[in-house]
Amino acid sequence: MTEVEWLCCEFSSPMLEHMRDHRIGSWRKRFFLSLACCRRVAGVMSTDGLRAVEAAERFVEGSATEEERWQAFVASGEAMDEANDLHTQKADYCAYRFVQLAAEREPTATWDDDIAAWIAFTAPEAFAWTGTQWDEAVLNGHRRDIADWVRDIFGNPFRPVTFDPSWRTPAVVALATEIHERQSFDRMPILADALAESGCCDSEILSHCQTSIGHVRGCWVIDAILGHG
Repeated sequence: MTEVEWLCCEFSSPMLEHMRDHRIGSWRKRFFLSLACCRRVAGVMSTDGLRAVEAAERFVEGSATEEERWQAFVASGEAMDEANDLHTQKADYCAYRFVQLAAEREPTATWDDDIAAWIAFTAPEAFAWTGTQWDEAVLNGHRRDIADWVRDIFGNPFRPVTFDPSWRTPAVVALATEIHERQSFDRMPILADALAESGCCDSEILSHCQTSIGHVRGCWVIDAILGHG
């Protein structure tokens, strides 16, 4: 994959393959990509699927036990197997693999063990089955959004950005913390202004902040400010 292909890609699978091949991206970032995908399909998930996503989040935060995570894993797997329609089955598959991902933090080397890639691949299918065939327009629309999330979370691996510590003013850190915790991505343009006031003149950083759409938890700029990998 080239930089031009990365910037134009509308399907997450080759992007995640590139990162696997080059050992790019932390488990944490893959977790947040998977979380965004699960939230997208939450409206067609079963109750057990929704509980699994919530249990996985709590497990990673340290407020759920391994037993709770395991029970959620089993219940979501059973719900997936028993789903009455393909939409719920696909959504519950995402929940099932997500609660698995919460505990499996080894680096991924192949497609088969890249749980985040499987979730990103499957999530669009939760909406695109018409009962007789795939709706390509719907499928590709969701795929484009997820590809945008990959760029939002992982940035541009062909053009890594060095974040100057002097840009981490109290105002910048406070705003980035609020955006991350409250998921108030409508405030990203305000963050761009705060960064500019701190002395940041990096066009990659500022341009990424100047849109309030297409951001999810794990955004590479927010992570750079807060020191997350």
